[in-house]
Amino acid sequence: MDTSKLRRYWLEILFYIIFKSLKPGGVFIFEPQQFVSYLRKTASKQIKKLGKASFKFHPTCFIKYLVDTYDFKLIKEELMPSNSKRLEQRKIYILKK
Repeated sequence: MDTSKLRRYWLEILFYIIFKSLKPGGVFIFEPQQFVSYLRKTASKQIKKLGKASFKFHPTCFIKYLVDTYDFKLIKEELMPSNSKRLEQRKIYILKK
């Protein structure tokens, strides 16, 4: 199994565990990180070489995956203020089971 498929597999398992852990009506607060933060430095060099397009399961796809696969309802999408001038604002998502 290649590395990108393995990462997707483990992310899918993580999302499944989260889904099973929540009771009906439970809330999942999720803050996807930038794509490269999910990878080790050595792997990020490979991504730059291959291009992000070769990886099918980006953090931008996570919310759609959770809504489509596990029937989560997206309650709120909110920008969190950055706590530093160097950091950009991040989105958090509030999903309900």
